[in-house]
Amino acid sequence: MNLQAQALPWVSVAFRYTETQDRNLFNFGDFYDRNFDVRFRLWQEGRYRPAVAVGLQDLAGTGIYS
Repeated sequence: MNLQAQALPWVSVAFRYTETQDRNLFNFGDFYDRNFDVRFRLWQEGRYRPAVAVGLQDLAGTGIYS
């Protein structure tokens, strides 16, 4: 499952919940992971300047998909 939303014109958030089957991670047959991302746009794209955003990725997860 993957949910992504743009809360404000300069903030976006994402939530992911995944199941990995038969990978034997941490001695489990199936492994469930969730993560949360948040990004803040610092400035918009201009004619000669790219848009720049900073944020946190895999904030509440295990770090496997970061």
